[in-house]
Amino acid sequence: MIPVLRHTLQLFLALLGAGVLLVPVSDHAGAAPAPLAPAASGSTVWLCRPGLDDDPCAGNLTATAVQTNGKRTVVRAQPAARAPVDCFYVYPTVSAQPGANANLDIDPQERAVAAAQAARFSQACRVYAPMYKQITRATIAGGTISPSAAVTAYSSLLSAWNDYLTHYNHGRGIVLIGHSQGASLLIALMKREIDPDPALRKRLVSAVIVGGNVTVPKGKTTGGDFAHIPAC
Repeated sequence: MIPVLRHTLQLFLALLGAGVLLVPVSDHAGAAPAPLAPAASGSTVWLCRPGLDDDPCAGNLTATAVQTNGKRTVVRAQPAARAPVDCFYVYPTVSAQPGANANLDIDPQERAVAAAQAARFSQACRVYAPMYKQITRATIAGGTISPSAAVTAYSSLLSAWNDYLTHYNHGRGIVLIGHSQGASLLIALMKREIDPDPALRKRLVSAVIVGGNVTVPKGKTTGGDFAHIPAC
């Protein structure tokens, strides 16, 4: 199994053990999910946010397109002046910090992956990327992810999500983007916070959750991991 899929599965199992994903959703619209441990305290540290100084998601968007015949073409782009929607980006496992969970310091690894994965989306949306207390590379390399480490990572992201909704979203459409650990945490967030809430579902434009696994019954678009959010 390739590393990204293996550690995404490990995190998924840890979230299951912590009860983050196994939450019954009522058929009654707007029913609240079961409570989780208190969200991380303190102000959100933003890796990317409109108006942020030295934002890695709003820098030089020039890239090189490589065709199958090897021909290379420089493709230039600019962040949208008036983007119609927001993108909420959750980065993958990159932290080289020691310990089970990373702190909220912005290290070169987070800046680099945001520039590589999220910056190009700024052509179409305002990119918000919070720092979160992700499970570190060292912990994942050790082969065991504890439920407490998974809850710390999720609670930290949940705190940033609530801050974003309260202070920055203002009812705009939202595109969720996540990779690897970020994808797993977004799936949990969608299941607990968005799927049971009609108002938030209405704001959800799409979810790009690369390296995460979402189940849907054969022949249907809902009814697996999500009761209401349909597969594309």
